[in-house]
Amino acid sequence: VGREEDFEEIENPYRKWALSHAVKDPQMFYGRDEMLNNLVSAIGSSSETKSLVIYGQKRSGKSSILYHLEQRLTMPIIPISFS
Repeated sequence: VGREEDFEEIENPYRKWALSHAVKDPQMFYGRDEMLNNLVSAIGSSSETKSLVIYGQKRSGKSSILYHLEQRLTMPIIPISFS
């Protein structure tokens, strides 16, 4: 677990358009294809049960990534979101 003083805030140039919600419009959500492909591959790569954690600074795009990840997943994977 990192200490708060070890973290440096990273400016998100797109946050003014997010309005505190996930960016669902594919035209506004770009530059994350490699990350999404890696997540889909990791989740579907074996029959073993897996858990993945997506963490980051507030308003860094976590909810947007989860939304678009859910759009790419296929059965028998059932994503469940909670807060």
